[in-house]
Amino acid sequence: MRRWQRRGVKLPRQCTLANYGVVKVASEHTHRRLESVLSDLKEIVIPNGLRIGAPSFAGWVTTAPTTAGTLASLAATVSGAQRYMVTTFNLLETIALRWLRELLGIDQQFQGLFVSGGAVGNLVALGAARQHAFEQLGIDPARDGMPDMHRWRLYASGEVHHSVFRAAGILGIGRRNVSQIPVDAEMRIDLAALEAALDRDAAAKLVPIALVANAGTTNTGAIDPIAQMVAIARRRKIWLHVDGAYGLFGKLDPRVAALFDGVDEADSVVVDPHKWLAAPLGSGAVFVRDPALQERAFTMEPADYAWHPQTNGSNRSPVRRCLSAATVTARRTRAKARSTISTLR
Repeated sequence: MRRWQRRGVKLPRQCTLANYGVVKVASEHTHRRLESVLSDLKEIVIPNGLRIGAPSFAGWVTTAPTTAGTLASLAATVSGAQRYMVTTFNLLETIALRWLRELLGIDQQFQGLFVSGGAVGNLVALGAARQHAFEQLGIDPARDGMPDMHRWRLYASGEVHHSVFRAAGILGIGRRNVSQIPVDAEMRIDLAALEAALDRDAAAKLVPIALVANAGTTNTGAIDPIAQMVAIARRRKIWLHVDGAYGLFGKLDPRVAALFDGVDEADSVVVDPHKWLAAPLGSGAVFVRDPALQERAFTMEPADYAWHPQTNGSNRSPVRRCLSAATVTARRTRAKARSTISTLR
């Protein structure tokens, strides 16, 4: 607020709830009945919220959730909060990820994971890419950390989303080790400049961790030449990640679908249903082609309170075991429901 006040900008009424005494009530820790809290939500908080869900609003990347998504989110909050216990919500998550794969033409061998959005999706995908790059050198970076005897690079256009730099920082790759490749007149990555950077870094013995292809940049919606980048990645044995958090659903439009050719050949893909599909905010998804590699990149150490293959005797991840069990449980639930209904009849 102070920054805006210094600029002489008068805040609109909905920007502060102090006008309604809500802040004062909260600061005094006044005990209030649930009906009073719900009344404030209905009459003050919600009416003064954003209007990005209005039918005529199309100004922002993120949309507001529809009724179905809102109800599903509420249901999951109430009865699907546990991560590992077997519930029907585990099954619904698996089904939803399968739908997304089918909708976008992503091969079924990809392991999907719901995340909070593109930023975390890029973090997960690039964590797998880091694992892939260093395992080829006999190094486990997830277990032992980044090696001192090597230097490395991550490659993306100058239009790449800022979350890629943040992921590089978190993963120990380093923000300064993200090589920003120039773009062409259409704001797509310049392939000749990319090849030149790869050649130069190969001569310097730098480890290439991944190429990041934009499937719709946040600035302009530009789509990198994904198919050509896949070809470069395959020839050089480098991981190819597609950041489609914003624009990948554009693939569903036949008029521009060809621009997304090559997505199905990537090693990892990120997409955000909470942008174009009007799903609740926090609905992102990441898909990785090699599930075993992804699990090695994010493996769990043994703990008494968590399942682990050394104590369980199975080499499957807890995620896969849980989803398999969820499918069986859902079948049993349907069978019991049918039995109950037939009895009532």
